This record gives sequence, structure tokens and C-alpha cells, in this order.
Amino acid sequence: MARKSVLGAILLAACSSQPVASNPTPDGGQDTGAADCSAAAAGIQVNPIDLNGYPPYSVDGCKLVYVSSPSGTQVGALVLRDLLSGTETVLAPPESAPRRPSIRGSVIAWEELNGGIPAVQVRANDTPLTISGPFDHAGEPRAGADAVVFTGWLTADDNGEADVFVYRLETGAVELVFGGPAQQRFADISATHIAASDFSEDPTGTYDPLGIALADVVVVERSTGIVTRRFLPGKQAYPMLGADGQLAYLEWIGVRPMPKLESYDVRAVALSDLSAPGQLVAQVNTDPPAIRPAALGQTLEWVARSAGLSTLWRAPLDLSQTPTAVPGLEGLDLYAPAATTTFTVLATEPTGTSALLRSVTR
Repeated sequence: MARKSVLGAILLAACSSQPVASNPTPDGGQDTGAADCSAAAAGIQVNPIDLNGYPPYSVDGCKLVYVSSPSGTQVGALVLRDLLSGTETVLAPPESAPRRPSIRGSVIAWEELNGGIPAVQVRANDTPLTISGPFDHAGEPRAGADAVVFTGWLTADDNGEADVFVYRLETGAVELVFGGPAQQRFADISATHIAASDFSEDPTGTYDPLGIALADVVVVERSTGIVTRRFLPGKQAYPMLGADGQLAYLEWIGVRPMPKLESYDVRAVALSDLSAPGQLVAQVNTDPPAIRPAALGQTLEWVARSAGLSTLWRAPLDLSQTPTAVPGLEGLDLYAPAATTTFTVLATEPTGTSALLRSVTR
């Protein structure tokens, strides 16, 4: 599949181009001089789509992939930017409606329309391909350093049965990870595990953004294939595997467990003891629109709103400190965080067709 290769730079900040060492992050990505390139992410204009859940940007080390929103003919193109060199490559043109990018190492995944049908695209080691398999259409991808997990709907009905699949780069195989009745969705992947939300316990078996949508978190150890289903009271969903050796997830107990995320707990449990109770990391109450948090390394980050003001919060997953507000973002509307081990990017101030990225040191 041919791709265009150049898009005009729209950065409002520059950075050093000195070569730096590359170190793996806990979820299999690369921390390639990330501290030296954080300023280069600031001021990039992104398309204000999915700012609350699967944001139109993802970052790993000094590689940023985003859905663009500059003036001109490339509004809505998917762009890969090297934050060290400033080089940009268009991965998907605007007419394919790319969205929800995810990057880890040399692997990039995203959603786009293929013949009018939603599909997952993967670019690994500069080679693009469309994932196909035993499903009608696909979306919600998350990239790992050696594989991509995603949701595959078995029929054209978005409210119909949906399973979680994995595409393995080494073999090129597409394999079922979590299946069965109802919907399994919102998967994440690390070097060692895959986790997803299982809506089997809900009476409808379907994720419903306006309904209860009861769910449990299911986890598989990649090396052994051992599956752990955490059947717990209330609702647990949206697992995060970026944390070092831990599974983080959202939980609703004693409140209407709607996925609109206006009130929830964040809990974490060691991957080595998935039968243990989850430890409470943060209790989040926020005005809409609510935003999914992110976990990487030993840090959880989330955005909360109150009285029209947004705050980015951080807390260590080991509970060694209480949550703290991140300074330097006062007075801004804040949206979903995307993190490297040394800095976090998030969208701010959406106006019309664009939003601006900000970067803050971790």
C-alpha cells in the first residue's frame, strides 16, 4: 500500500538533534532520548477527535504519531513525526479517515476506513498492511513492540458480538485472544500480558455508553496462555498494562457504572498475583466530558474537571505518595494524556478543527 511521505512541519517549538541511547520501557516501547525532545511536541495541531478515550495522538520515546489538523489539503492525515530530527511522514491520507493511533517501538497501529469499512492498519519496520481475519470489521487497536491487539466485530452490527484478537509480527498470524458470547473490547498489551474488558456479565452483553454495561477484566499471560478472569462485584473495565509489573483498571462499585467516567476508582494489582484484590490508587470525580487515564512505568495520570477547570493529576502505583496536581497547565482545557517514561503529551484548548498539544515532564 503506497503512502505519501512528506507533510509540512507545524511545530511551534524545536529540539536538539543529538543522537541518544535507546532503552526499553516496561511495556516494550523505547525511551529514545525522550527527555531531550519533550519540548518538540508542544504546539502541534491535532484533529480534535476522540480526545477523551482513544486520543488522536500517541508517543513513544521521541516518536509522535498524530492525526493532523493544519490548514491546507492534509487536514486529517495520520502523521509520524521524529521529535529529534523534525522529519515527518504521512502514514495515511485524510480520505481514509485515520484515527486512534498507537505506537510502541517500530510498531504503529490505527483505525481507518478500507473500502468504507473500519479496519486496523499496522506499520511495522516501515511496512504497512491491513489486518484481516475472521471478523467483519475491526478497531480499538493497541500496539505492542511485537504485536497489536484490537477488537474484531463478527458482524456489521457495532452492538453485536465482538472479540479481542492479536496480530503477531513475527508470524503474521491473527489469533483469537478473548472470545465467546457478548462483547470483549478495549484491550491493552505489554511484553508479557494482554488484558481486555469482558461484558459477558451485562444483561445485554454489550458495551453501551448510555447504559450500565457491566464488565470484568480478563488477562492472559502471553508466554503460557494462562487466562485469569477477575470476577468481581460491580464493574471493572479499561485495563492498562503500561505499568511495570502491574495491571491497572477502572472500577465502579456503589454508583451507576456508566462508561462515561464521571466517577470511578483506579485500582492496581500485581501481574504475578492476579487473584489478589486491587489496591486503590485514586478516586476520581469529574465533570463531563470525562477522560480515560493512562499508566506507564510506576505512574498513573488522569484529568479531572471541576467548575470548568481541568487538572492533570499523578499518583505512583505503589501508593508511596498521595496524588499531586501537575503544575504549568492552569487555566487550560485538558484532554487524554499519552506518556513516555520522561514526559507526557496531552491536547488542550480545542477550537473548531484543531487542538494544541502540550508536553509536561514526568
